[in-house]
Amino acid sequence: MTPAPFPFMLESEFSGCLVGSHRVRKELDTAEITRLAVDPAIADRGLSARLMRTIFKAMYHWTLANDIRYTYLVVENRLLRVVQRIGWPCHAIGAPVALPPADVLSVGALLDLDEFRSAAASERPEMLEWLRTTEPVTENIAARM
Repeated sequence: MTPAPFPFMLESEFSGCLVGSHRVRKELDTAEITRLAVDPAIADRGLSARLMRTIFKAMYHWTLANDIRYTYLVVENRLLRVVQRIGWPCHAIGAPVALPPADVLSVGALLDLDEFRSAAASERPEMLEWLRTTEPVTENIAARM
């Protein structure tokens, strides 16, 4: 994760995702998460979902520790829809575009953590509680993969 005021990849390598009039926030309560992905070759959908939840939990704790409210993401368009379905209010900041070199259909998005906490408190309190907790690892994670 990259906090402002450092340069965001959304402003350079992924600037193609800045379609329209969106101005990138560079206040100290803003960060960017880059290369958010789960290997599509993972055949076990349960493992893929657990990995995504773990990534978002780690991101959530990092944002709390660093007083971050807004997080930019550049993700595959399908992944954005998945993230939205599991309860994260990520809002596209432009239309999906094919980014080189692989021409993957990607979209820039902005997540407001205050909006997330408010919605989760009323609609998915168990998710918010899980995100807030930290638990020591009690099993060999590598053995599950």
